[in-house]
Amino acid sequence: MIFAMRGVVLCAVLVLLGLTTVAHAGRYKVTIESEPAGATVYFESTESSPICAKTPCTFDGPAGETTVYIQLENYTPEIVSIDPAKKTQKIKVTLKAAVGAIVIEGAKGARVTINEEDKGKAPDKFELPEGAYHVVVTGKDGKVLYDEFVEVKAGEDVNVQPMGGGAETPDPEKPDDETGPVVKPGPTRSRDRYVQGSVVMDLGFRSFTYDNNQTTSTLLDESEGGQVLLGPMIELWPTEILGLGKLRGLSLMGRIGFNVNPQSVTQKGASTGLTTFWQAIEVLVRHRWNFGKVGLEINGGYGRDAYQFSGDPGQIALVPDAVYDSVRIGVRVVGNLGKIEPYAAIENRIVLSGGAIEDRFARGADVSGLHAAAGAAARFGAFGARLEGAITRYAWTFTSMASDMRVASGGTDVISQLSLAINYAY
Repeated sequence: MIFAMRGVVLCAVLVLLGLTTVAHAGRYKVTIESEPAGATVYFESTESSPICAKTPCTFDGPAGETTVYIQLENYTPEIVSIDPAKKTQKIKVTLKAAVGAIVIEGAKGARVTINEEDKGKAPDKFELPEGAYHVVVTGKDGKVLYDEFVEVKAGEDVNVQPMGGGAETPDPEKPDDETGPVVKPGPTRSRDRYVQGSVVMDLGFRSFTYDNNQTTSTLLDESEGGQVLLGPMIELWPTEILGLGKLRGLSLMGRIGFNVNPQSVTQKGASTGLTTFWQAIEVLVRHRWNFGKVGLEINGGYGRDAYQFSGDPGQIALVPDAVYDSVRIGVRVVGNLGKIEPYAAIENRIVLSGGAIEDRFARGADVSGLHAAAGAAARFGAFGARLEGAITRYAWTFTSMASDMRVASGGTDVISQLSLAINYAY
């Protein structure tokens, strides 16, 4: 009987040991380290939830053999296997940067800058992460041999052949042995932009005041706030489209803004029955030059700003209904900070016509305009955005006599705007 009891106890102990062994089967520790650290670790697929967010990390290994993906932004993923036969595993990987290269060919001794950073002299090869880069190659004489944007892809080389390569340009009427080696006629490069489409929204505020107003019943000051203009803007780069390789900063821009929220007009707290109507039209020619970390842009063209009213004509005759048709000449200074470009601009507006308000002073009316703006533009591949604050001031001079229906010496029309643009470039 005693021996039988001992046998039962022994069997129970063996069963418990077996169950314990089974319960703990496949439970072992795995440590993943990467250089650089901070990589994410996945089982089987990067589409699954990560097993750990950042390396180094330690976790319980699965029961079966498993493929592990170790992934870090701007680096090539590493794939390793976990073997459950090894009860404790420490895996250390060195991640390779996902880089390509810009190769500057020829132009010996020329200075190379990439994204406005001095990289030394050509010829040379520069390994860089994927992305768009502004490459400038300047000869010993200060002549710019190459000034382009190129796209770098991981594992690929972008060959840049500066115009002329810094060598003497061959004379086509002379044999090669009299002029030296023939250089290739142009650079191999990625284009920048052909066309850019934008949706632009302006939030505007207007304040019109008369100077020395002697007829306040027929000349009413006006203030408006919260006016919204919304519309498209198209910009073309003709030299890029034609592949000329010169004047790459030249562009043609057209824009129209539509009034989307007409507002009721009040005077001295009373409704007039009028509503506001704004509109903006621009057609400009631009050209931009880059000088290291600073860009300079000039522009010129035509613009039309309408600050009008809808409703009873008799009421409209009392308020400053203006349409400014003007020739615009301006300059803008841009900071080249990679993907973000802060800027400041000023523009002279030679007003050709001021609309209805000009016609009300038959003895003479003259107006001039000045516009200033500051903001920042961002570009992320084909997409971009721009945020801008601007103020426009139109200064009026009127000629009138005391017997006239309207008597004032002048007026000031100030329009403040906050503008947001979202764009896509091809």
